[in-house]
Amino acid sequence: MDRRAFVAKSIAASCATLAPLGSLVASEPNVISQGEVAFDHAEELLRSNAKLPRCRQLIKETEQEISALGDWGATACFCGIWNEDPSVRILSINCCLTKAVHVHLVQYVDLLPDILDHDDLSIRRCGPNLLWKMESKAHSAIPKLKQKLSDPETDPFDRILLAKAIAIIQPSLRKYAADYVARTVHDPENVEFAKIVLAELRCERPYLGLWTNPVPEPISDLAVPSA
Repeated sequence: MDRRAFVAKSIAASCATLAPLGSLVASEPNVISQGEVAFDHAEELLRSNAKLPRCRQLIKETEQEISALGDWGATACFCGIWNEDPSVRILSINCCLTKAVHVHLVQYVDLLPDILDHDDLSIRRCGPNLLWKMESKAHSAIPKLKQKLSDPETDPFDRILLAKAIAIIQPSLRKYAADYVARTVHDPENVEFAKIVLAELRCERPYLGLWTNPVPEPISDLAVPSA
């Protein structure tokens, strides 16, 4: 995914719904310009603060400044998860775990597979916790996730991750997600990964990377995909 193109698309889409920063009432080009400034400011904030010793207070202060920039700040925060600097990535995902950024998840539904399968293990481990914490606020993302599941252009591997995301956000759909994976994943390249996800859904492995309390009841009547 082209992150800059994604940012430009997000900024353009938000123009009609977001008030411009400060007291300026601007035309759309000016709003876009302000959005770019806000995005760049948030990026620089993440880069500079990532150089400081990481602590809860630093995360809180960074998150407060990021959230004050609205959708543009949140966009920079989500994009920071893929920054080349691991310190920036960690600070970005920690900011995303805070409540003020939760409300922006539905706009980034296309990024869920990438977060759950990030090259950085530290980010990948935060993915389930991010979704689990956002459970009630993320319910509005379920229709979009299901829509992407039915999109023939969605990558088969991403389908598994999207189903996994659905189960994390809404545990009552755990069987729905498992049935989907068992029913639709048959290509040799993804069968082994599908089996791992099904084992998580059956609670034979740590539940989606995150034990919940109480531990979900096992599901025993699931088919296993075959090559």
